[in-house]
Amino acid sequence: MIFTRQSCTIKDKPAEAEEVPSPLFIRDRIGENLMRKTLTLLVSILLSWIPVAYAQSTAPAQSLAFTHVTVVDTVWGRSNTDAIVIIRGGRIIAVSKTGQIAVPKDAQVVDATGKFLIPGLWDMHFHTPEEKDAREIFYPLALANGVTGVRNMFGSESLLKQRAEINRGTLFGPRMVLASEVVDGPMPTWPGSLTVADPSAGRRVVREIKTKGYDFVKVYQFLPRETYLAIVDEAKKQNIAFAGHVPFSLSATEASDAGQKSFEHNFGLVLACSTEEDRLRPLLADAAVNVGKTLEDHIKLFVRNESEPLGSYSEQKATALFKHLAAKWDLCRAHAGATSLTRDWTKSETSR
Repeated sequence: MIFTRQSCTIKDKPAEAEEVPSPLFIRDRIGENLMRKTLTLLVSILLSWIPVAYAQSTAPAQSLAFTHVTVVDTVWGRSNTDAIVIIRGGRIIAVSKTGQIAVPKDAQVVDATGKFLIPGLWDMHFHTPEEKDAREIFYPLALANGVTGVRNMFGSESLLKQRAEINRGTLFGPRMVLASEVVDGPMPTWPGSLTVADPSAGRRVVREIKTKGYDFVKVYQFLPRETYLAIVDEAKKQNIAFAGHVPFSLSATEASDAGQKSFEHNFGLVLACSTEEDRLRPLLADAAVNVGKTLEDHIKLFVRNESEPLGSYSEQKATALFKHLAAKWDLCRAHAGATSLTRDWTKSETSR
């Protein structure tokens, strides 16, 4: 039962229910059929049903009906009880009260009494382990826990292949929005990073990333300023998003204004809220240029970047910063899934 694009999952009913908070996708009220226009889904029902779901992933399309389910409306903030949801060909075709509409004759009927149907969850900063563990453990566990989409933050050739298998339905896993390999400066933090030392190398790497089919460029902290700006310019020319860490060589405001779609781990924001930013930033940028070769050297600089500004935190600077970011990014929207939702994300994304 693999349904692509917009996703939903079944969850057990909480001990005390009616209010079930969540902030994303299902927009329609019971009895309204607007959902059928765009919503499609991947349903992971219970862990014990996973083998059945996988077996059906390549089977001919069959109608599926969830009866007596509570549909969590995450836009209007309420739960619609005793509902029926009918799916055909990977799309929701009807939502109503159970018993008010006919169930298709070919439908597999799932009595979901005592359970909630919720929009699929997204892990927005996901790292995949070795391929065998990813295929056999991580992806099935993600789906069993309602995570129907992941934003994978360190790409590779292997992950490009896995994403293609998931999209074809031959690998049972969450839909994947895939970053490039980490694009870092001359002294990269992580093995497997793409090392760029000058603007021309940055532009070349962006073109290669676009050609390979990654969803966005993952920028990192040790990029020289001019190299980062060249990557930004080339990414815009190639119509590919860029996201990741705020380089030591720029401020958070500069990175936001350049069009960076996310600040992973909030790195750079503490410094941007400091009254000592103008003094500390050049010191940290210089330390980044001269960072040692070991991971310990890099981690120490990460810690400096986040800890040294704390004593000079300014509520006024923080308020001004987040007003500026909010004007640049639509913070009420969250990244949702592959294909069409990937296109949405290139326009707007939440900060983290």
